Amino acid sequence: MKNVISVRDLEDMVRKGQDVRNLPPEAIVTPSARDYLLDLETNGGGKGRNANASAGGKAASPAKPLTSKSSKAELEAFFNSSYAQNLKEQLCEIGRRLWGRAYVDGNGGNIAIKVGEDIALCTPTLVSKGFMKPDDMCLVDFEGNQLAGVKKRTSEILMHLQIMKRQPKAVATCHCHPPYSTGFAVAGLVPPTCMIPEY
Repeated sequence: MKNVISVRDLEDMVRKGQDVRNLPPEAIVTPSARDYLLDLETNGGGKGRNANASAGGKAASPAKPLTSKSSKAELEAFFNSSYAQNLKEQLCEIGRRLWGRAYVDGNGGNIAIKVGEDIALCTPTLVSKGFMKPDDMCLVDFEGNQLAGVKKRTSEILMHLQIMKRQPKAVATCHCHPPYSTGFAVAGLVPPTCMIPEY
């Protein structure tokens, strides 16, 4: 039986100071483990899974908390800040990963992240998640009004905002259309849960 390498295995290897680039050639690397390896590569061998996201990247968050009532100048300054740029780049990276795994097709799916008391960055409408650029992102208030961004915000942002309003712990949302899960749903079937834990 082939050896399956999970994220936990890689994290253990990093903790022990082992080189994660020297995996057995016959090993099967899970998709999450591949993402972890990519994170290590792009973060310079660094701090592990989601290090960039949890630390907010290199840029510091705004000193003054923003709300939808902040001035247009403050909102524009935030939207064009290095902190917001880092978040926009993370949204693009998440979009590429979703696209690469076929969790979204065409222009389907959307991502949003809460960046203030009642404001969020979100993906635009009619742009494939696999080909987004930071300049495509939008800033909206919790009523769905677009506050910044050249492209039009996703039409489904209201669903994301309702989640953030109703669950204050929800900092980010991700809406996908994985074809296999969608196939089970359309057929009215429950996926077999005894095979792999991802279900």
